[in-house]
Amino acid sequence: MKIKFLALGVIAALCFVSCINNDDADGIGGSTDLETNEIGYTYTLNGAASGVAVGTGFEATVTNKTGDIIEVELEGKIANPFISQLPSVYVGSNGNVKISGNFINSTEGVAYVNANGEQCVLVKYDAEVGDKWDYTTKGGKKITREVISVSTDDDYFWGGMMIKVIEVEQNLPYPGFTKAVYFANHKFGLVGLHITLEDGKIVYLSAF
Repeated sequence: MKIKFLALGVIAALCFVSCINNDDADGIGGSTDLETNEIGYTYTLNGAASGVAVGTGFEATVTNKTGDIIEVELEGKIANPFISQLPSVYVGSNGNVKISGNFINSTEGVAYVNANGEQCVLVKYDAEVGDKWDYTTKGGKKITREVISVSTDDDYFWGGMMIKVIEVEQNLPYPGFTKAVYFANHKFGLVGLHITLEDGKIVYLSAF
């Protein structure tokens, strides 16, 4: 089974939940013996909002692997209209981005691993509609993720084919944002991410 982690998880975790305390001890298990977890494996990210490209040259590469944990480094250039929408700690004045983070990418799901070594789950492939889990940032902001849809048919277009997906929605308690929705498939991992801005504009991201 080939599972894609994708650059989406790097953007979602590092931009919105990078320094967090885990309020839920549950995590993911499963096998991490996957081709996409090997050092040097690279993912390409594409995104647009209102027909305008979010950036150029975005790639995420697995740079280290320790046990079940992989380190993924994301590099690229954010387009001018979107530079101000992302935390300045990650984006240079010219729009260049270079960030990294630790993750578990397994046959059971995808989780960000915080500085305390705790899992911060992005998605579990056996999740059901209504499942919720919470995290609290060190700044005291509460982030809630909820499963809002689980496909019973192949109804999501990705990579030239229709697949089943799990949709996970979370609030984004940061200036300029309202929410994010993750789309995940048990064979291919995170396949899409929609970020809604305060002005109602939606940034659509996908990776292959």
